[in-house]
Amino acid sequence: MNDRPSRRLRRVAVLVLEGAKPLDVGIPAQVFSTRASMPYEVRVCGAAPGLVTGGDGLSYGVAHGLEALAWAETVFLPGYRHPDREDPPAEVVDALRAAHARGARLAAISTGA
Repeated sequence: MNDRPSRRLRRVAVLVLEGAKPLDVGIPAQVFSTRASMPYEVRVCGAAPGLVTGGDGLSYGVAHGLEALAWAETVFLPGYRHPDREDPPAEVVDALRAAHARGARLAAISTGA
């Protein structure tokens, strides 16, 4: 018999939009998935699965689309290029609002704020 209580993994999504800032994407992805013993499952997602052109010459291959926001307990929104001039796609805003409405924590980094 195992006397240790079972730990459910906390679900974290990192939303990568076009022009995402590399450091802003990397921080939550690394912090929450550094060791296998940490109680987190991290999914990097985009508006749709596939290649997302990031900022500063980097691109990201994301395995998950916006369904990851419905799955996550915490959603990180990294900064991306020109948020003051370019609104995120409507479906991204809708998915973020739905995640918030069901109780997910939203955290913005840098210009994602």
